[in-house]
Amino acid sequence: MTCGYGPGSLSNLADEVLVTQAAKDCLLPMGITSENVVKEYSFSRQVQDDFTSSSFQKAAAAIKTQQRSRRGRK
Repeated sequence: MTCGYGPGSLSNLADEVLVTQAAKDCLLPMGITSENVVKEYSFSRQVQDDFTSSSFQKAAAAIKTQQRSRRGRK
């Protein structure tokens, strides 16, 4: 489960942050958000996990490519 969840997990926020529902929704931990996606869109947890894994692998490959590119410029 997501760390830092529950009462007192956030520092003091400006009142303006809580003016709109979209801003309030940004305060939901990712673990809760993923469960809401399952309910609303009927994606299985496995589908989400597969997408997450694929996304992570793509990000890692992009970081490696960027690092190699930077080394070549020095």
